[in-house]
Amino acid sequence: MGNSESKTEYNIRYAKEKLKRIPLDVQKEKYEEIKAAADAAGEKVNGYIKKAIDAYPEFANSFVITFQLNKDITYNNDIFSELEDVLIANSEYMSGFTREGSSLGEFKLVLRFKKQGDAIQEITQEFANILTKHKITFKCSNITVAPDSE
Repeated sequence: MGNSESKTEYNIRYAKEKLKRIPLDVQKEKYEEIKAAADAAGEKVNGYIKKAIDAYPEFANSFVITFQLNKDITYNNDIFSELEDVLIANSEYMSGFTREGSSLGEFKLVLRFKKQGDAIQEITQEFANILTKHKITFKCSNITVAPDSE
């Protein structure tokens, strides 16, 4: 019994010193999809999610620019096509972009860059020009640099 008590104490101390919890809420349907994929891979959900995160190292050290938009562009294929052209033309610098909309009226365009450089400002301006052309007003955040993982 003494061993299991010291093991429990060690586990608690280790968790406090070495681990950081990341709460993750998903819709029940999404959880069932993730669980089914994890089961098919012979893994637990936690481990499966960790592997999925590790599969995208470009996000760990990416530069992110967020446009706060006045309206939803999630389903606007005309804008999407133009934004995608800019992404493809600048794939050396960009890892992607996402369009986000919410039922609360919060809409975003999030640009992800692989590396820092002078091109970020020019590329961001290209995205801004497309939004302006389509009469989308926006506020652009400063560049956010995700910390290097060590």
